[in-house]
Amino acid sequence: PLTARAVRGLLNEDTLTGVTPSQSGALGSTEIKRLVSRLHQMDLELILEVDCLELLSATRAAHLNEGPAVQALKESLRFLVSEYHLDGFCFLHAEKLTHGEFDTVLDRPRVVEDLCSDPTLQSTKLIAVPFGNHLLPREGLRGFPHWGKWMELNSRFTEDMQALYEGGSEVDLTRVSMRLTGSADLFQQWENGSFHLFAERSPCHGLNSASFAFGRSGGGVLQGTPA
Repeated sequence: PLTARAVRGLLNEDTLTGVTPSQSGALGSTEIKRLVSRLHQMDLELILEVDCLELLSATRAAHLNEGPAVQALKESLRFLVSEYHLDGFCFLHAEKLTHGEFDTVLDRPRVVEDLCSDPTLQSTKLIAVPFGNHLLPREGLRGFPHWGKWMELNSRFTEDMQALYEGGSEVDLTRVSMRLTGSADLFQQWENGSFHLFAERSPCHGLNSASFAFGRSGGGVLQGTPA
């Protein structure tokens, strides 16, 4: 199916708690349900964009792997999926999901694993958009911790295709070819290690965007166009 994303400005706190919306123009609970139903009738999905920096502020947590923050996030996503039948969530600044106390990079971040194993979210798309692979476990060598489920922005595709478009004598056509055939260096099965980083994923787990610019909305990743 095609992918649609929630338009900024249509959702607010009142929408998600079922309270009558203010005069800000936000959709109410009933309207959101009608919107999702209509999109599904057209074979479209609704992916809600979530900014992890805003999650940190909302939960007032030092990091998102604190127990109360993990529980609050799980309960919120469960509610959105069960109440509104959303199809997935796209996490901007997803590197924050892998950080612990004092911004330590965790090899097996609890919140990422818990979202993977939650029964309510089993058929829900989870998309990671980290703003800097060097802030991920193993400096992003094997991608975002995924347990075979998480999708992610394929930043290698972005970098190599932008290099191709810019031209120059240093374009590596071998890397370009790899990007156009599924980025095996990112999604292949690794020979050793634990499941969260070494399991094989199909190329559809990568979102390819040649125009995505870090620091902007994730809409360009989901639509394949600038946000």
